[in-house]
Amino acid sequence: MINFRHNISNIFLLYSTGFTVLAVVLLSVIYSILEIKDFEKESQKHRESFILKQQEVIQNETVKAIDYINLTRLFIEDNMQKNLVEKVNTAWDICNNIYSENIHSQSKDKIKKTIKDALRPIRFFNDRGYYFIVSMDGTEELFPIAPQLEGENLINLQDKKGNFVIQDEIEIIKKSGEGFVTDYWAKPGSDQSMIYPKNSYIKYFEPLDWYIGCGEYIDNFEKDLQQQVLQRISSIRYGKNGYVFVNTYDGTALLMDGKIIEEPISVWELEDPKGVKVIQEERKAVENPEGDFIHYSWRKLHADEVLPKMSFIKGIPEWEWMVGAGIYIDEIDEEIEKEKSILYSHLRKRVLTGVIVLLTIILIVFIVARRISHRIKTNFESFTNKLTKAVESGELLNENDFSIHNIKNAIDSINGIIYNKIVAERLLKENEILFRTLFENVPVLINILDNHFNIRLSNKEMKTFCNLIPEFSSNKLNLIDIIANTGYKEIVQSQLNKFDGQFREFEINTTDGIKTQNWAAYKTETEEFIAVGYDISELKENQQKLKDVNETKDKFFSLISHDLHGPFNTIIGFSEILLNKYDTLSDEKQLKYIDQIHKSSQGMHRLLMNLLNWARSQSGIIEVANENFNLNEIVNEILNILNPQAIKKNIQILNNVNKSHEVYGDKSMINTIIQNITANSIKFTNPQGIIELKSEVKNNKIFFSIKDNGVGIKKENLQNLFKLDNSKNSRGTENESGTGLGLIICKEFIEKMGEEIWVESAEGVGTTFFFSLKKNL
Repeated sequence: MINFRHNISNIFLLYSTGFTVLAVVLLSVIYSILEIKDFEKESQKHRESFILKQQEVIQNETVKAIDYINLTRLFIEDNMQKNLVEKVNTAWDICNNIYSENIHSQSKDKIKKTIKDALRPIRFFNDRGYYFIVSMDGTEELFPIAPQLEGENLINLQDKKGNFVIQDEIEIIKKSGEGFVTDYWAKPGSDQSMIYPKNSYIKYFEPLDWYIGCGEYIDNFEKDLQQQVLQRISSIRYGKNGYVFVNTYDGTALLMDGKIIEEPISVWELEDPKGVKVIQEERKAVENPEGDFIHYSWRKLHADEVLPKMSFIKGIPEWEWMVGAGIYIDEIDEEIEKEKSILYSHLRKRVLTGVIVLLTIILIVFIVARRISHRIKTNFESFTNKLTKAVESGELLNENDFSIHNIKNAIDSINGIIYNKIVAERLLKENEILFRTLFENVPVLINILDNHFNIRLSNKEMKTFCNLIPEFSSNKLNLIDIIANTGYKEIVQSQLNKFDGQFREFEINTTDGIKTQNWAAYKTETEEFIAVGYDISELKENQQKLKDVNETKDKFFSLISHDLHGPFNTIIGFSEILLNKYDTLSDEKQLKYIDQIHKSSQGMHRLLMNLLNWARSQSGIIEVANENFNLNEIVNEILNILNPQAIKKNIQILNNVNKSHEVYGDKSMINTIIQNITANSIKFTNPQGIIELKSEVKNNKIFFSIKDNGVGIKKENLQNLFKLDNSKNSRGTENESGTGLGLIICKEFIEKMGEEIWVESAEGVGTTFFFSLKKNL
């Protein structure tokens, strides 16, 4: 065995060393040849790559400039309209400020003059723009470029296409209050036979019955925008001498050598030193919609030297512009030579390094081969012994005990099998814990059943629910008995016995009342019977509440539509009589009809205000805003509003509210409550009647009462007085209309503030409303 291992070691050493030397020599030759070829390819590749990159650079610079131009061009009209709106809004603010500050101290004529003087000298759009003002009857109030027309009525003024300018503007103001209008005029100082579209924006100034405006010719705005674009592009720089240039299709230079040409000149016939007509080459390039490259000679930006140049040109047909950017060829050659020098230096280093590495490899291989031959013997014996021990004892092999890679791989495979078994057992235990956690804590009723619906296993949610079942016994856990405790046992069993996973609704009697639940049963692949349920009682209650709200809304709208119909008929009927027979009616009848219209309007206004308050209350938008205030002061404000109605009916209102009573509550809500109840008292009190408003303190609260000696309320109507679905459309003592909505709002407002309201009444005697309020904090 010793001789055998010795021979293997020598043979391995001889062959490994000889093969290594041969391989090193061959590799050296091949490596040198490949490196030289790679150098040549790499040099050419670097040249092509650098040229492509430079082409991409100038193409990207050109495209970026064109994208900027196109973006600006596409929004010319939008930008102009935005400018017009900003200018007019500024003028409108000036007018409004002058008017607001002087309305109480100056006459309107003086205010008008102040506004005109303020706007007359203002100019914009390179001194072309100005403000004009026209009154709604067509009179020119301000026209800075033709002041002789100010004060004249130009209602019949027509533009070059025969459009009635002032009439069109007045129409827009009447319709929308502001807007754009387009007219057609000859430009001042230009050929008067040429007409141009002019956009104007106007806005109504109601206090003086004026409209204010300003306008601009679209082509003028476009020219200004072109100059702004050229100014922006002229600042673009890239690389050493890179800039963007712009010429027109007909050869007019707009932007050359990074500078705007103030006085445009034609460079159509411009040639470089080699006779290339540069601009004409540009014109050919833009025939391609995607743009193209051209080659010519041009001087550098900050030098007089003329050198070969490559440029990318692309056109903008809408403006007939040729936009381009370029790079000088000498810059490309310089960079390529630099790259070539670097590559050559790397080549020499790589060849020298390769030779050293290969010689080192020969030495290393010889040393390593000798050591490996010895390790083969040692590791083989150790591996055999320890593998035998591992199989017998079940212990894992330690790869650090071996130095041969193949043996280590075998150890990894053997230990991997053992490790996978351990991991599988751990994962199984973790999954079991996770399942148990989910099973016990999920807010759903889960049960594992036998084929007779007896509960074998249930989660905490189910156990908690079972405690709510009357006469529940933990020894009798049958799901059918639990669910069907209100009867219908056979129906419940037949539904769940389908095991189709379909949820079905059941009502279950519990100590907390009837609960509505959805239950489903299904069978697993392992023939386990599982039943799952969840409570939908709250959902059912919410659905019923939604249904009640919708029914209340329908009754409310039916009531409102009926009560709006009457006032509208009165207003329409009497207004038609006044319109058609005004001249034939006596003053007395005219006043009578107008009074009827006024009363109907007041009634409709009260109805709509109550409607608004009710809607805000129902939607939850209204919030209680408590504050401290004097109760008598708010009562006086309300009586100032309602006294005219009381005087018409010869009703006396007594204000016996304690002047020192301070309350804490929502002032607006309390105002609405007192006003609605007092208005009701006036409505249902006969002429010569008396209404008393009174406050008193009891148990640290203020109790407010409104008492009348009117017609009173029937006993059977008292209980439903504050309910919408039982509201009665009652008529007052003088046939005043009403819906009862005001009292409903009063009750809701009182309850929002955490207080109470009630009523005492006797038919034919009178009515007293009471409600409580918090004292001042």
